[in-house]
Amino acid sequence: MFSVYKNAHNIIIGNANAREVTYEMKNNIFMKEYIEDRIIKNQEGAKSLQKIQIKESYTADGQYIKKEEKVL
Repeated sequence: MFSVYKNAHNIIIGNANAREVTYEMKNNIFMKEYIEDRIIKNQEGAKSLQKIQIKESYTADGQYIKKEEKVL
C-alpha cells in the first residue's frame, strides 16, 4: 500500500520497504532517494540491521543512469 503526498519541492511516497522515497527532477535528470533497512551478515555469520541510503538517477525518458548506496 502506497501513500503519496507533495511538499513544496518533492513528491514523497511511503511504503513498507523504505522509510520515505523522494523524487526530484533536476537538469532533465530524474532522481529517486530513499532509506532502506537491510539485514547484513558478516563473515563470522553475525547479522545486524543497517540503514542504507540509496540514490538512483534516470533520464527524463526513463533510462537508468546509476545507483549509489551508502551505509548510514
